[in-house]
Amino acid sequence: MTERWLGVQVTGETVTIVDAEIPEKGPVTIVLDETLKLQSGDRAKALCVMYDRLRDYAQDKGIAKAIIKESALSLRGTKKAHLLAAELRGVAIAALGSKCPVIQASKANISRNFGERKADDYIADNSFWDDNILGEMRNGSREAALLILARRK
Repeated sequence: MTERWLGVQVTGETVTIVDAEIPEKGPVTIVLDETLKLQSGDRAKALCVMYDRLRDYAQDKGIAKAIIKESALSLRGTKKAHLLAAELRGVAIAALGSKCPVIQASKANISRNFGERKADDYIADNSFWDDNILGEMRNGSREAALLILARRK
């Protein structure tokens, strides 16, 4: 049976979602590849709006699972942008978690446990994407899609 999964990548002001149909075997089909921007103005209100958008999307589309890229440690110290992204990531986790199971995955974990290569090598490999993805997806969304592929295998 085919399920719908979301791969989610968060920055300080955006949430990139890759919605894919996951069959038991074969390539996944991209249903949606979109970047949601946090509205300008009052940040608390903007976070509430993002929460509603993500929760409603997961409910309306019957999302079975969401995989969110977790924060990475910064060797140069924590900057404000890192904290803003963490706030928005928390909103995404809560919103999606209210409608489906949420898994947090790090790029380092994917590099250690998915295939023989590092995550960045898969992200850069066009033939890998041709073999594993059906449908349209932006190159900048490959990391979010890799979260799905790594969790599937």
